[in-house]
Amino acid sequence: MDEKGTEAVSAGYLGRVEWRVAIHQIDEDRIFSLQGRLIYDRVDPFAVNLEFYYEGKLITSWIMSRESLQDGLQGSCGIGDVRLIPYRYGGIDLLQITLLPAYDLRSAFLLSASTVEAFLQQTLHLVPGGTEASLIDWDALLARLFADGECG
Repeated sequence: MDEKGTEAVSAGYLGRVEWRVAIHQIDEDRIFSLQGRLIYDRVDPFAVNLEFYYEGKLITSWIMSRESLQDGLQGSCGIGDVRLIPYRYGGIDLLQITLLPAYDLRSAFLLSASTVEAFLQQTLHLVPGGTEASLIDWDALLARLFADGECG
């Protein structure tokens, strides 16, 4: 564990990158500290999974695009109810992930921008940007979609 509360759990072993991260949730006037895990797997090369833990228990998991995380470090981005925004507080660069108001609730989550950047660099070492589509077996994916009745 380093001074930022991060730890590389695995770095490219078996096509997977996992990092434990500190997450701070800002909810109205309260701040909660959560544990998190960023996960990238070349099996789903466009996606990053962000898991949220509280008191050691998984409370939720989000899937977002690796490209969105990259874009969010550079400027405001997002589609739908989720926005990623670079944020600076007390001289520290952060990535703010904001859930837009739903049911009159709004939540923001803060992660160290340098941690997210280092994680993304490891994912790009594993699967360089622009090569993701070459890892997908498109015929098998279409066959599975049609077999499951999701298409047509």
